[in-house]
Amino acid sequence: MKLKEELKELLNNDKRFVSDGKILKNKVVESALKLDKDLIKLLLSNEIIKELFLSILTKL
Repeated sequence: MKLKEELKELLNNDKRFVSDGKILKNKVVESALKLDKDLIKLLLSNEIIKELFLSILTKL
């Protein structure tokens, strides 16, 4: 599965980020900027996204 599809599937599992079957991108961005712990846990629960996230962090 592609990264974008993985992310969509993951975000669809959190009711805070979905309305009428569509992902609320602004809500996701707001949560990311606030370093929302539940969003981070959700993202890290997926191995593909976790690996990408950690590879970005190691480059900082």
